[in-house]
Amino acid sequence: MQAATTYSHQYIVATRARVAEQLATFRRFASVATTPDAAAAITAWAPVYFGSLVVGLDHAFVHRRRDAAQHDADVLDEIRTLASSIAEHGGVLTLDPTVPYDHERSTTGARPGTLIVVDDVTFEHLADAYLAAIEARYS
Repeated sequence: MQAATTYSHQYIVATRARVAEQLATFRRFASVATTPDAAAAITAWAPVYFGSLVVGLDHAFVHRRRDAAQHDADVLDEIRTLASSIAEHGGVLTLDPTVPYDHERSTTGARPGTLIVVDDVTFEHLADAYLAAIEARYS
């Protein structure tokens, strides 16, 4: 597939809608956890679920041309770093020397060498910032 230089407004809107539905579904599910065991299970499962959503979010725009990115350790670089770390390094934040990452400027605050833990609130902020950056640079 050729590298994408643009994404349609409709595609970005559809991706936002998918993210919103995934968050709403998780929150509905978590709201019915009325026992300590159920709440503990959801707490344990949430980082796995949201880690998968980070990978999916990256995948939705994986073919974007890199020269449109600013490579300034922004949210586009953060998502790429998080997604590759989740998919290829067991969720341990592993830096790629070709992708800038600054934990102090990141949405997650994840530090290299630590396990990435994303909850619903962090994912929502991350997805909102990521989709805004995609829209600004690729639409």
